[in-house]
Amino acid sequence: MWDNLYDVRDKFCSRKSVRNYLNVSLDQDVIKVLMEIGYSGPVSGGLRCVFIKEISNSEEKYICYKGTYYQKHVLRAPHIFLIGCNDSIIEEKYNGEFVNIFSCQNSVIAAQNIIIAAHEMGIGTCFVGAIRKDVIIDGLKLDKGYNPWCILCLGIGRDDNIGI
Repeated sequence: MWDNLYDVRDKFCSRKSVRNYLNVSLDQDVIKVLMEIGYSGPVSGGLRCVFIKEISNSEEKYICYKGTYYQKHVLRAPHIFLIGCNDSIIEEKYNGEFVNIFSCQNSVIAAQNIIIAAHEMGIGTCFVGAIRKDVIIDGLKLDKGYNPWCILCLGIGRDDNIGI
């Protein structure tokens, strides 16, 4: 039953943040599968409240760059996932401080699912939790109630800079 326990541990422990990427776009089927994996995670109350916005155009990437306090790897990543929750959905079932807590938890679980799946597929990721929500919400014109919690950079890592 536990024959592959150490293989699982090694997979998790071998993952590193990748901040330099090859200039190679990921196949849209890969993007779709990673997003499905993100949406498959557990969420508070079983609500369908998580949103994942795939960003690959330079205008939206620049907004994310500004919204992450000008972290250069955000511009270098071929793809970015903006991950958050539609708090309006959470508010239908919960109130008060639980809305914000559950919104954050749901978003980070989705991001972690994507990180592990991407690693298994040989795709590098870098989780960015330090974001300026106002810059991202205004710049990307997110609908009311949409609360971004993190940015996930994705791409094929350059061998000279993997794991920084």
